[in-house]
Parts: sequence; C-alpha cells; structure tokens
Amino acid sequence: LGDHAAHRDEPDPRPVAALKRMSRRSDALADRFAALMLPVVDAAGDVERLLSDLRAGRENAQRLRQVVSAGPFIEGARHREPDSLLALLRAWRGFDRQSNVTALANVVAAAYDLPALPGIVSAASTAARAVSANGLRQAGLDGAQLGEAIVEGRREAIKKAMAEHTALTSDD
Repeated sequence: LGDHAAHRDEPDPRPVAALKRMSRRSDALADRFAALMLPVVDAAGDVERLLSDLRAGRENAQRLRQVVSAGPFIEGARHREPDSLLALLRAWRGFDRQSNVTALANVVAAAYDLPALPGIVSAASTAARAVSANGLRQAGLDGAQLGEAIVEGRREAIKKAMAEHTALTSDD
C-alpha cells in the first residue's frame, strides 16, 4: 500500500486512496476498514448488505455504520455550519464524554480527503460539551424549555468555536 505502483500512471481508486490516507492516521483495523468501505457505500441498506456479504466483525461493522450515519451532515460540517455539526455530533453520540468523534472524523477525512474535518469536529465537540444543563436548571429552566435551551446553547457554542477555528486555520 505504498505510493502509486510503478506500472500505473493513474491515481489510486478512491477506496485505495482512502485506505492509504487512513493508514497514516490510525493503526486501528476498524478505522481502516471503514475508510476503505465508506467510498463504496451510498446508503444504510448498502452498508448492511455489504457487512453481511463480507461477514464483517462487530467492531468493523459498528465503525462503518457510525461513519455512514453522518453522511447527510458532512458537507455542512466541513464548511463549519453549526446545525450540520450539531446533527453530526448527535449522529455520533458526540455529547457523551466517552465518545471519540475525532476518531470517526479521521475516518471520514481519510475516505473523502478532507484533512481539516477532524479539527473542525473536535472544536465543535469541545464547545458543545461545555454547555451545562446544570447551569440552565439553576436559571429556572426544566422540561422542554431546558431541552431547547441546551440545543440552542450548543448551537451558539459551536458557532462561536467555528468562528475562532476559522480565524486560527486556513486549511479547508
């Protein structure tokens, strides 16, 4: 899986290029599997059929399902759109402290050659996780109002983080 083969002038096919990029980012087999397969699946139904045909292990299957779930939000996320990033974090359970959204973003970044995506997702995740339900409860909010305030607080935190991230980076 080194550089282009000596007998070929064409670039690598997308899945192979994705695997090469992921191999530079992670040694984890599940990450490499997902990066390799992501460019060849278009819908969740395709994922399940592919996983069944390949008899993929549980960890590989789970990682591919996770990255595919973010498909509708990737374009907006790469452009630092707060609503897309919020939806992406929801899809990846990114508000859970144990969630490793950066690893998932690395897979998507490798699959679609989006090197800035992991930094964007990491900054958005950090900002969104900082929004505290406890602080909003102390302000007298509960129930549906609390839920709406958490979502709006996360959206605003992501918006602010993306403005700061854009100012600090020029890669897109």
